[in-house]
Amino acid sequence: MPLGELELASPIDYLIFAAQRLGLSLPKQLSLATFAEYAVHLGQKLTVAEVPAEEVGRQAAAMLLKRIAKPCLQCPALALPVAPIVGNSTVPPG
Repeated sequence: MPLGELELASPIDYLIFAAQRLGLSLPKQLSLATFAEYAVHLGQKLTVAEVPAEEVGRQAAAMLLKRIAKPCLQCPALALPVAPIVGNSTVPPG
């Protein structure tokens, strides 16, 4: 299907479309994982990493307020848990 005939809405759509054009099979030859906002694209139920968006926002706001109060302050790296939701776009390595 020529690119002009297909409405591609996101970078993930372009990636899936390009893989299909190259003859790559998801997930047999190419595994694809993304974030929850891109859960279903071009007929693929993607494997996603669900990020706790509210907690990310809360932590980012706290860091910003600390940096405003003390501009020289180095903010520590932040690690938050993500929940993997396995779709049909990945297979285990091996």
